[in-house]
Amino acid sequence: GRTVIDIIQDEGLIENAAKVGNYLKNELKNIKDNFDFLGDVRGPGLFIGLDIVDNKEDKNPDKDKAVELVEMLKTKGILISNAGQHRNVLKLRQPLVFDSSHADLLLEGLGASFKEVS
Repeated sequence: GRTVIDIIQDEGLIENAAKVGNYLKNELKNIKDNFDFLGDVRGPGLFIGLDIVDNKEDKNPDKDKAVELVEMLKTKGILISNAGQHRNVLKLRQPLVFDSSHADLLLEGLGASFKEVS
């Protein structure tokens, strides 16, 4: 266990998670303005939740669209899940070694999928 902790510290993985997580959340917040079904973006570090809703005004959970997005992303090689009380939250939980180039690939896949279901 100590070796794992040493690697996490030596490779700056906690700092990386904070930096890349902030980048990813900021980009997702910019993207959400383009799609009426994207609600709140939240979470610490690389553990991010993205609400899928019927529209920005009512913000009713949209489980069906969340499931559709999860399946669509799977075909693009992006594995995420839907979670939350209403199963309408896209749960992004990247590994600590996830970097900004990985984030850009994820954002590209998410953006394409969001356009497809619009």
